[in-house]
Amino acid sequence: MPPTPKPTFTTLPLPPPGSIPLTLPTASTPHPPSNPPFHNDALTIRREVFIDEQHCTPEGEIDEDEGRSWSWVVYVEEGSTGTGTGTGSTNTNTTTNTTTTTPSTSSGSSTNTTITTSPSTSSTSSTSSTSSSTNESPTMKEEKDLPLPLPLPLPIPIATIRLVPPPHGTHPTPDLATPPAGLNPADYIPESKSHEPYIKLTRVAVRKPWRGHGLGRRLVEEALGWAARNPREIQMAGRRGGAGGLVGQKGTGPGLEGEAEWKGLVLVHAQTSVEGMYARLGFETDEALGRWDEEGIEHLGMWRRVSVLSS
Repeated sequence: MPPTPKPTFTTLPLPPPGSIPLTLPTASTPHPPSNPPFHNDALTIRREVFIDEQHCTPEGEIDEDEGRSWSWVVYVEEGSTGTGTGTGSTNTNTTTNTTTTTPSTSSGSSTNTTITTSPSTSSTSSTSSTSSSTNESPTMKEEKDLPLPLPLPLPIPIATIRLVPPPHGTHPTPDLATPPAGLNPADYIPESKSHEPYIKLTRVAVRKPWRGHGLGRRLVEEALGWAARNPREIQMAGRRGGAGGLVGQKGTGPGLEGEAEWKGLVLVHAQTSVEGMYARLGFETDEALGRWDEEGIEHLGMWRRVSVLSS
């Protein structure tokens, strides 16, 4: 009997959906038409892992950061078979059959790049022409601007990650044990880090049959690699701001209009069960953040710094 071929994975980066009201996909409405189609894939994976499997509440899945965050989705060819090992994204094994698709570059143009799409999209083929923008980075374009020649059979979305740019909420209390009334411990950042902008990796989810292929590691490396190559994107997102606060909005760095520059600082709020995976990826646990409960699951904070390329 011939050996089973390794599955081929394709990673697709998704721009922030912006102010579009998003709806969480459900079994009865798996592809809400108001959502960008590829974002439906990311949300479907997250619903399956966090809500169906880990019993988190659906109300908090689409939060105030969703519209300004980048996401990545891993797809696999129809008919491929997973292993069903591991928990979430804890395994760091790698696979040789991988493809990373990049619909655009930081130069301001988008070319005809062949990428695979999800089952939630149309089954007819199309190709976008070369385009450019003077006021908007290509990674901020809407999903409709991505080039979409569709292969058959259509691939299946199996893993996702989200990158939230600065600013993030911070609080002056240096002691996590006595936070201000109403403070969610998950939002607490120690004073030593509050002066510097940072990005946050969240919503890392791998469908159960596909754990054990190193997809969690792949997604973290993919997101951090993109961030290191695109600090201006991070900086521009910081200018637009977020609901959590104004961390990184002022400073003396060479950022836009005097804002503090993002220098590669990265935070993850990790489930304690995957602390080892992040440690192997270079993250260090911040004991000052302590441990806290989110949706009945114990979490901790871990930091890493990536080398940022000149923009």
